[in-house]
Amino acid sequence: FNFQDLCFEYGKSGIGVIVPNIDVDQGIERIESFKKRVDDLVTESGSSSKFIAGISARNGRLISGDRIIREARSALKRADKGPDQIIGFRVDPVKYRNYIASKATSNPD
Repeated sequence: FNFQDLCFEYGKSGIGVIVPNIDVDQGIERIESFKKRVDDLVTESGSSSKFIAGISARNGRLISGDRIIREARSALKRADKGPDQIIGFRVDPVKYRNYIASKATSNPD
């Protein structure tokens, strides 16, 4: 990953990475490429590991960092429980618009 200052420890054996200016599909492609490199290193070393990833993206939404982390964490939990090792959190645009509309009506200026 190009920006080492955007890589963080996550839990006991995980990492979190912020990659600017990409959507969920691009993120999945990057993680799949990274996973292949990790798998090759693991195979060469003779060790075993479990690689799972949860991805979220702003996609033009005005949301907090905490919200993005919650979305990625939710995707990560699904990846840990299911057959897919890489899960992208996909936002339902209709639900998001309804959420924004409800916030606007509950917080009038």
